[in-house]
Amino acid sequence: MMMNKERCIPTATPTAGSFTSEFSTNIKARYQLRDMYGISYDKFIVSATEQKHNDNGFEDFVGLATLLPDTMFLWIGNPANSFRSSNRLNALPENVILTGDMDDRSRTKYFSMSDVYISLSHEESLDPAIIDAVAAGLPLILRDLKRYKYLYFYTYLKGRTISDFVLNINLLKSNPNKKKLWQAKAHKLVDVYCGEARAFVVV
Repeated sequence: MMMNKERCIPTATPTAGSFTSEFSTNIKARYQLRDMYGISYDKFIVSATEQKHNDNGFEDFVGLATLLPDTMFLWIGNPANSFRSSNRLNALPENVILTGDMDDRSRTKYFSMSDVYISLSHEESLDPAIIDAVAAGLPLILRDLKRYKYLYFYTYLKGRTISDFVLNINLLKSNPNKKKLWQAKAHKLVDVYCGEARAFVVV
């Protein structure tokens, strides 16, 4: 499956485009956004994005933040309606940041302030946000879903349980060489879905 090079839009989902042709790792945005949120430049940040369906993995995202208090967790967009309606947003761990409403173009800057992209969704689909994230130079951690190996091949670390995801995050956080390895593997998806590889900056 190829994406249109101009807008990098998946041909199967023409209304949900990826904007990889417009960005790569934005070092200026990385530091500006960290300053805006009061996050040190060396703090490890795990990012995820809002999904259109309710089962978007936000509960597990919060669970990871609770287990890894020395890591920042950036949720780009809004959590699931079920979580918002339960009034639990006031009890989120201090290391969780919610950006609120975010359009696709704006979210790409937030990928630049991050160190890894994680998707805890139970939905099996080609997600433009994943392509955006790898184009920004982020390694991937995805839920171990059967169809993902046909969509994303062997370009990502995978997990089934919270413990698996904790191990994967700690691996990338503690080992810069492993992080660079998985950045390079993930970035191959840009070539697969957009027809041409774009350079990214290792940070």
